[in-house]
Amino acid sequence: MTLSLLPLLFGFKISYDKIVIGVIIPLVPGAGIYYTAYYLITKQHALFAQKGLETFEIASAIVFGIIFGFAIPQSLFAKIGKVFHR
Repeated sequence: MTLSLLPLLFGFKISYDKIVIGVIIPLVPGAGIYYTAYYLITKQHALFAQKGLETFEIASAIVFGIIFGFAIPQSLFAKIGKVFHR
């Protein structure tokens, strides 16, 4: 995450998309997806269900974190801006 923010600290113009992708991609549960598919193919249904649910929970937490991380500050700063610009 720190490496993604360094260009901003030095004044380089960089889009939010590049920062978010650089920060979020390492969080994606790649091993979980791999093992979910592996257990499905090898017909280990109990392990497939367990690992699939775990992977889905992690991915859902990442998605909700992104949603709340963008939505809450944006709405909060909009309300604060309206108060100070009256």
